[in-house]
Amino acid sequence: MAGASTPASNVGTMAIVTAEALMAIAFAQLVRPGAPMLFGVPAMTVALNSGAPVHGSPDSALVQFLAGQMARRYGVPHRAIANCATSKSADMQAGFDSMWGLFPSFLCGAHWITMGGGMMEGTLGVGYAKTVLDFEQLDAFYHFCQGPQFEDMDDVFETIRGVGPGGHFLGTAHTRRSNLFIFPSQNNTTFEQWEVEGCKSSEQVGIEKARTWLDRYEPPEMDSSLKEGLDDFVNERESAIPKTLE
Repeated sequence: MAGASTPASNVGTMAIVTAEALMAIAFAQLVRPGAPMLFGVPAMTVALNSGAPVHGSPDSALVQFLAGQMARRYGVPHRAIANCATSKSADMQAGFDSMWGLFPSFLCGAHWITMGGGMMEGTLGVGYAKTVLDFEQLDAFYHFCQGPQFEDMDDVFETIRGVGPGGHFLGTAHTRRSNLFIFPSQNNTTFEQWEVEGCKSSEQVGIEKARTWLDRYEPPEMDSSLKEGLDDFVNERESAIPKTLE
């Protein structure tokens, strides 16, 4: 799929990947009839000046929506990818890149979403800070997809009658029970307070939270002989891989 693609090339791309996916599904059913299958399209563009995969494009979003339609057309569960970025750090570009993958994956009705957090450099690497921030975005989209809630309408009207004209709702019990989504890592303080606290960027906040997660991680119990075998295998493979960076 070309980097500077047009709507026509999006349709052409979808035609090709649909044919490829159906061929693979049909072949798999010949080999193992009844095996569960997914219709998955890794929606991305390609930079023609380098040939590198590029995540974060409206054209990728269009392909993801088309893929959802084709999956429903053939009655096959739809798999999509979400928080993938071409950026090399958890910066603004990474956020924009991931947004163009995350929102179409949810809104196209995908049944299974992979690469949900941390993917960077065109999925060649994973960043701890971006993983934390991406997981919060997943929680936010889950909250968003629940839609508006109307179970508490009686409380809403009762609160309105109680406050009356000219009042405000900040101190009411209904407001304090609000379940409005607030991003845990979002800085919503004043500039002066943010400056006093070290002017931390989103990436710094994400790294600190990731370190907290790692520190409190408790490895599951494992048979000692199995663990020794795995450690030996890892050490053997690490020694066999040439060291390119010191």
